[in-house]
Amino acid sequence: MFKFFLPTKIIFGCGSINNLHNDVKPLGKKCLIVCGKSSLKENGLLKKITENLSRNDIEYDLYEGISQEPTTELVYKGLEILNKDKFDFVVGVGGGSVIDVAKATAGLYGEFSYNKNFKVEDYLEIDGTKRVEIPGIPFVSVPTVAGTGAEVTMNAVILNPLSGKKRSIRSEYLFAKLAIIDPLTTITLPKTISSTAAVDALCHLVEGFISKKSSPLCDHFAIEGIKYIIENLPLVIKNPSDISAREKISIASLYGGIMIVNSGLTLAHGIAAVVGAKYKIPHGVACSVVLPEVLEWSLEFIPQQKILTIKNLFSENPKMFLYNFYTKIGLNTKLNISNDFNFEKLAEEILNTSSTKGSPKEPTLQEIITILKQIINT
Repeated sequence: MFKFFLPTKIIFGCGSINNLHNDVKPLGKKCLIVCGKSSLKENGLLKKITENLSRNDIEYDLYEGISQEPTTELVYKGLEILNKDKFDFVVGVGGGSVIDVAKATAGLYGEFSYNKNFKVEDYLEIDGTKRVEIPGIPFVSVPTVAGTGAEVTMNAVILNPLSGKKRSIRSEYLFAKLAIIDPLTTITLPKTISSTAAVDALCHLVEGFISKKSSPLCDHFAIEGIKYIIENLPLVIKNPSDISAREKISIASLYGGIMIVNSGLTLAHGIAAVVGAKYKIPHGVACSVVLPEVLEWSLEFIPQQKILTIKNLFSENPKMFLYNFYTKIGLNTKLNISNDFNFEKLAEEILNTSSTKGSPKEPTLQEIITILKQIINT
């Protein structure tokens, strides 16, 4: 028996962003647009979106300046903006951090409105004790980076400055009402972001495939998505304007988001989230370095047929294939961390993450320490 859930309406295709104003009309007359610091202005996308909304009598306010690390403070600021006026829905336009802040802001608005002593950190997994029980307002996700899959997931990954740890706010109330995925919005991305984001998606797909919660339906998405990234990411890095390759990477990213919802993640994301937050390493970079070692460790604990599938996708030696693949697309294969740290303490924290608990076999402390020593240059 397995379950599959995806309540988000998905509109996919080159140029689909141009029709956003019509797609959001059923949601109301005024929206809050959440976005990053400057790239949307520089490439003209923000102007295109706002002009189309205005021409179609949809009002908007901007919540700009979302940083690469989404924090509880940024979510709270978004909730305060919503509280000052009447907004019908929230639109998040940007990378995973922007979408997570927008998603959490829209999803938590009901709780914020009704609970006098509201704190964002109370709704974080592990750190908090509360669950989202009151619906917020509709959320529309418009990813401009292909990799996170956040446009269709039910969790927002938020940094808690009080603990220095990344945690998820997870609820069905956080699902986007609508996701508009336009591969053309990814063309102007720097090559490093294109590569690390796509490898983040590769992690979602591989981890979902080997997760103890995997299912035959999700396995289909995983296998196709992995093929798309292996075949098309080198093409994107070689020629950023290769629209066909960009489309395939965007589809793979979407499939990765579907895997997060329905199959979950494993030790690779458990390690990447902890190490990335602690040492300020971009999430995609941390994921890329961790994946080869975790995949090799996992092969001992998954069904034989899945081992054969992985070797068919990656070659007889998946770890070496991934390292060679990273070299081809310009990624490092080690994390250079100069800080003094305690491997055992780090492993204990990793062991406690929800992603690690989804592994095909729960790792021991020593197994995590061994992997950490393989990926970190001290």
